[in-house]
Amino acid sequence: MQSPASLPCPRKILPGNYDNYVISKDSLTSKNLKEKFLYIEENKEKIKENLLDKMSEIKDKSANLFNMLLDKIKQQKELEICSRGKCIGCGICMTKCPHHAITMEENQDGFIHPKINLKKCIRCNVCRIGCPINKKTKEKNFEQRCYAAINLNKTEQEQSTSGGIFSILARAVLSNKGIVYGCYMKDFQAKHIRITKEKDLDKIRGSKYVQSDISNILIQLREDVMSKKEVLFCGTPCQIGAIKSFLGKEYDNLLLVSVICHGVMNDNIFHKYLKELEVENSNQVTDFKFRTKDNNWTQSSIKYTINNKEFVKSFIDDPFMILYLKNYILRESCYNCNYKDKKNVADIILGDFWGIEVTSPEMLDQKGVSALIINSQKGKKFIKEKKVLEKTKSKEKNIEELIKYNPALVESVKIPLDKQRVLNDLRYNTIKVTIGYYQVKLNYQKLLLEKENLLAENQKLVTELNTIVNSKRWKMMNKVINKINKILGRK
Repeated sequence: MQSPASLPCPRKILPGNYDNYVISKDSLTSKNLKEKFLYIEENKEKIKENLLDKMSEIKDKSANLFNMLLDKIKQQKELEICSRGKCIGCGICMTKCPHHAITMEENQDGFIHPKINLKKCIRCNVCRIGCPINKKTKEKNFEQRCYAAINLNKTEQEQSTSGGIFSILARAVLSNKGIVYGCYMKDFQAKHIRITKEKDLDKIRGSKYVQSDISNILIQLREDVMSKKEVLFCGTPCQIGAIKSFLGKEYDNLLLVSVICHGVMNDNIFHKYLKELEVENSNQVTDFKFRTKDNNWTQSSIKYTINNKEFVKSFIDDPFMILYLKNYILRESCYNCNYKDKKNVADIILGDFWGIEVTSPEMLDQKGVSALIINSQKGKKFIKEKKVLEKTKSKEKNIEELIKYNPALVESVKIPLDKQRVLNDLRYNTIKVTIGYYQVKLNYQKLLLEKENLLAENQKLVTELNTIVNSKRWKMMNKVINKINKILGRK
């Protein structure tokens, strides 16, 4: 595209010296203002003639600039499949493109987005039609059933992040010669894989807070579903929406299971953290778990292995997890998720039943307690036919009790005001240094708030004392006390 043509400069249009038409604000006086107007009056015919001569040129260049602007807007629209801030990075656009004109590439923050090669693109719009974000998500009109549940198989419960319910669902499918798709972390990259054997279940157990790539399994998943085999897919709510959009219709043999999602984190910063651990310990990280129950289920911790030695750190003591939980390193779409509450289109929803020690203390188990939500008729049928609840210790709960302690089920996380500043700082500083600065800042703000609350409380007490002192009862009592003191000879 050519560079925009500029409009003619006023110096080249108006006759005479440019200074004859311009006065700086510092030198503005009634005298020189009068001089300028007199100059224009004396030269108005010449000015008019010059403007008429240049007008066609100005019109042509203005039209050219406008057309170039329209071309730029059109090109930008051709490059955009959906709103960039809402893109979930599912890769459906890339998979559906008939001319392989789309690739998924990382942005500066480490999140994948589609990039269109306009030389290959035939403008068929298949990518935009297939994009789940461009489709209106219908709210589910289904009466959810919610349970606090614990897998009776203690080994599976301990190996899982929560109460081990996913393992029961997956085994029920695999034992029927079915197929399960779930997130697997290999070489510290998260991607979805296909498993057909129970011995491989351990690969897809546990939480992975980085975004998983599902583009590599989409075609295989469709083939499995079309073959009438029993299929279970587990992922984030937006990935469930993406799968439904990709398939285009409902399939009775496909069970969609979503996790209760806080948000997916920045891949680049995760790898930055791993490098910082390696520098700190002068050795490679060989294993990393985002959630472990080594310090009990209610005290969430990370766990990593360096030189065959395991390190366990609670979330509140780990700078990387503080960044995640404070919402600094999430994908942009996570701050305005399209799949919360009734818009979650999964058949079954799984997560941690936080707050169970308050709402049903008898169900608390430090090896993990799951929230199991039946979210569709298909999910209800599966739970009943596979006798899932019979393989658990469970209690039906009011879903509001779960939402109170796990609000991520129904609402998106809030974006921090200083998010971009933190991300900018992370480009030059370690995670530890960056978090250290912001923790000092947060502690200072907390102290200021406590000071304000204390002053407000003191002012309230002073107001109450003044009210008492100025009351009629107090004045009367004061008079009586003064008389008694006078009789007794006291001052």
